[in-house]
Amino acid sequence: MIDERLELATALVHALPGGALVAVNDTGQKITVGRHPSADVNPCRWRSVVVDHIQGRVQPPFADLSLCEIGGSLERVESGGFIDRAEPDRQWFAAKLPPCVAVQVLREVNLKGLPEEVVSASVRPDLELGVTVVGVGIDAPCMANALDTLAADIGGALAVAELCASISIA
Repeated sequence: MIDERLELATALVHALPGGALVAVNDTGQKITVGRHPSADVNPCRWRSVVVDHIQGRVQPPFADLSLCEIGGSLERVESGGFIDRAEPDRQWFAAKLPPCVAVQVLREVNLKGLPEEVVSASVRPDLELGVTVVGVGIDAPCMANALDTLAADIGGALAVAELCASISIA
């Protein structure tokens, strides 16, 4: 069994070069994932372990896995997303959504008076994990203070879209 939060964190760490995570297996062994030399596993190899898990091909010592923490250069922010300290003018989210739904959410978000040309977004789908990583930034330094509000709105809209996708209405 695998923790869904671990799938989301795996996509973030795989997509963002400075990211790291710590997972724990069913025996309590901690596994550090990152691109630094002290990590137990690099993000690409870890991603393949998680994909194998999702597809029912479990590899010892990776039977039951859950997320302990996300770290490296990633830091949780008030919007519910993460910043990469190497690129603090963007906020990142991971959602269990197809990329086309994530793009639709981005198109529908209310910019609250921000000019469209100063807002940039990145969509990085990982189809095998079933996760889309979304980054958002404001490319005008004089408007950068609006990023937290915009990111919180996007994070909320992504969460609502995930909830709607998980509920079957008869």
